[in-house]
Amino acid sequence: MIWHSTTPNAIACVGIDLAWSDRNASGLSVLHLYPAAKYLELVDTQVLQSDAEILAWVEQHRQPTTVVGIDAPIIAPNPRGTGRPCDRDLTRVFGHYHAGAYPANCEKCRRAIRLRRKLERLGFNPDPELVPRKPGCWQLEVFPHPAQIVLFSLPRILKYKKGRVAQRRAGLKKLAAHIHHDLARLRPRLRSNYSLRQICAVNSFLRGRTLKHREDQLDALLCAYIAGYFWFWGHQRCRIFGNIQSGYIVCPVAESLSGWTQS
Repeated sequence: MIWHSTTPNAIACVGIDLAWSDRNASGLSVLHLYPAAKYLELVDTQVLQSDAEILAWVEQHRQPTTVVGIDAPIIAPNPRGTGRPCDRDLTRVFGHYHAGAYPANCEKCRRAIRLRRKLERLGFNPDPELVPRKPGCWQLEVFPHPAQIVLFSLPRILKYKKGRVAQRRAGLKKLAAHIHHDLARLRPRLRSNYSLRQICAVNSFLRGRTLKHREDQLDALLCAYIAGYFWFWGHQRCRIFGNIQSGYIVCPVAESLSGWTQS
């Protein structure tokens, strides 16, 4: 666990790399966004399992304005055997970069839907159209893979989910390097501090559960950055694929992407 004291005037940007089953652990991260200074800073990372633990952690880091970015389909009303329109739309743009979305439906995504409803009861609104530059508490569905393509200017997503330990660790090391160096060049920038340097240190001692936990934490950190990036830029540099009725995914975009046109 990494801990720094909270700052009441900051905007909390929380990232949750949510496991689709509560039998598995989820990665969490929180950044503080300082809009006037145009930077974010890592505050805390964690790996937790149950909904109750995750919700308590979110409440611990809650600020008057808090944006939660969740890597899981939080709205999926469509039945088993179908996919959401937003998954198809995003895949049309990002499939060429190996960053397409798996089809989601109400049966596959019961855990994420349940967590979204619990967050709603705590006051976290899931409507993405209301979020940019607005005070309040929000939750968003985000997706780190296509965000890698845009934020890191990559031709393909980084591969660190599968393969032998050495391959996964090498891919994760690349992800950590991009997070630490590339996000420092964007606006709002991710400012380096001791916590960020520690979590981005991917060494040969990481294996097994510790490697998986670090992967989850870095994915959550990117989710938190996407949440803050969308709050800061809105439609100017992001797109909402889909809508709150049928499901959506918030993602940074760039006009240079093949298949993307401004809507």
